[in-house]
Amino acid sequence: MGHSHSRPGAPVGRSPGNGADGIFVSSGTSGNVLSLNRISGDAGAVDCTDGSTGSLTARTANSWSANVGSDSNSTPAGIC
Repeated sequence: MGHSHSRPGAPVGRSPGNGADGIFVSSGTSGNVLSLNRISGDAGAVDCTDGSTGSLTARTANSWSANVGSDSNSTPAGIC
């Protein structure tokens, strides 16, 4: 991911490509807002991953919106 934030609730948006996996959000995170990202040409197998569990987007603990990637390469489905 083009930007790296370690604080809870950090906004992530308009990230440039990095040539590796797209966006990865680990379990135990919550309150992050991920929006307006375009994931393409990643060397890794995953466009978007969110390992958290909650009541927000696709049953994660984070909010995902207007991200463009391959839903077939996203876990859970529906975040990109």
